[in-house]
Amino acid sequence: GTRSSSAAPSCVLCAAGRWSNPGSGSCTHCRPGFASEPGSGDCGICAAGTSSGIGAGTCTDCAAGTWSSQGFGVCLMCPPGSMSEVGFSTGSCASCAPGRFASSFGSPVCEECAPGRWSKLGSFTCEACPAGTFITSGDRDCTPCPAGARSSSRSA
Repeated sequence: GTRSSSAAPSCVLCAAGRWSNPGSGSCTHCRPGFASEPGSGDCGICAAGTSSGIGAGTCTDCAAGTWSSQGFGVCLMCPPGSMSEVGFSTGSCASCAPGRFASSFGSPVCEECAPGRWSKLGSFTCEACPAGTFITSGDRDCTPCPAGARSSSRSA
């Protein structure tokens, strides 16, 4: 974590985001997905849910709607049908639960389906219940109409 200095007969600590081998005359930038504190002899890998650019002194939490695996230099947007919170650390986005959806890339939350509509796990849209079924608020799936009742049109 130090380098020799030609201006002075002593060793100088490498700056944050740089490292050196023993006896080195120079410091090397940490590569993306790694970071180091001043005076480090190597760079540490960024944890899942964080990232760093070249020569970073610290790893930064991924923003809501993005994710990273361990050692990533950038955070990636969650695909439709999934979401993530700030610093989400599982190395991937979470699929939207049944009855919820995320319609765009980079969603920080999954929204609840409108009344009369439903969705499967990981959906990017909600659908109306098929004829002969209905859904009530809070349910996650369409239910067949009971005997003696009908639903001839799709729910709105």
